[in-house]
Amino acid sequence: MADVEPEVRPTRTGELLSLYLVSRVGIFGLVAFSFLWPRYGSPRIPLTNHPIQLAVPMPGFLVPFMNWDAGQYVKIAADGYQPSFVPYFPLYPLLIRALSLGQRGWMAPVALLISLLATALAVVVLARLIAIDRPRAVWPAIALLLVFPGAIFFALPYTEATTLLFFVLAAYAARRRAWWLAGVAGALAAATRPPGLAIIVLLVIEYALTERPWRLRDLPALLLPAAGPALYLAYVWRAFGDPRLFLHGEQAYGRALGGVPVQFTTESTHLWTSLNFWVMVLALALALWSIRLLRPSYGAFAAVLALAGLITGELESTVRFIAIAWPLFMAAGVYLTDERRLFVVGTAFALGIGFFAILFTHGYWVS
Repeated sequence: MADVEPEVRPTRTGELLSLYLVSRVGIFGLVAFSFLWPRYGSPRIPLTNHPIQLAVPMPGFLVPFMNWDAGQYVKIAADGYQPSFVPYFPLYPLLIRALSLGQRGWMAPVALLISLLATALAVVVLARLIAIDRPRAVWPAIALLLVFPGAIFFALPYTEATTLLFFVLAAYAARRRAWWLAGVAGALAAATRPPGLAIIVLLVIEYALTERPWRLRDLPALLLPAAGPALYLAYVWRAFGDPRLFLHGEQAYGRALGGVPVQFTTESTHLWTSLNFWVMVLALALALWSIRLLRPSYGAFAAVLALAGLITGELESTVRFIAIAWPLFMAAGVYLTDERRLFVVGTAFALGIGFFAILFTHGYWVS
């Protein structure tokens, strides 16, 4: 269990939001500049016949941000589910549809805005959560989180930002012993992305370590996150008549137990898979260290997310799983309170997120 640090000047919310705004402006500015580059500025997918542009009207400058899964979420919000979309969990498309008031022309801007606002709120809540035990780590942890290469998905119409927000809300509520609030936030995380179920690990361990005596009436709150996927799978069963459709859909996208060895034998993805494997190993080591450095609940939760690639059979999404594993950045922040170390690691991360941003918006798969 982590010792409480001496009193330090708290990091103000305005400072954190300023850092957030600078990082987002930097990402969007770099992307804009990349499209102006004379030789390499053309996107891989021409904007004039981009699939999502044809399905949902939107301003041209938003089209590069709608590649890959981003466009799928907007399509679900616009037209509802069909069997091929079942692997995409429902909360994010529901938010897009609700906040756009069902107007198709608003859906793409709203999808991006949800991610941007969710990230800002997550930063504020996470700062308060970290400050409970490690106030000195708040600034470096948030800085590293915002420029981590996988954090590019916080600036895209993807589910990572909303999942992160619900994760930190659940953890903060758990630290305040508001177990039902924590369970509700966890259920929302699990209804956004399948890895949201990892929050159960944090809630159960946190409860076991902090509550004496244990109360049977709190058990439903700790397991409430499972309600999110359960309700969605019940909908899939009723809508399509096959409760296994989700598993079939996951396999169609290459996500299944046993998929990792296959990836290592595929020549075209071997190098990228190997890099993701070693990133996963490093993240797992940091997560296990966090059990002692931070809190057992934090470290175990981060370890589950670090292993999510192996569990789902898709190592290529490792950086996305790590991006929402906030205890890893908290642990790194504890170690990198020295400004020189923070500058070196932060610069390396910033170069990585810039590279990912350019690749993604030009139509290349990054994770």
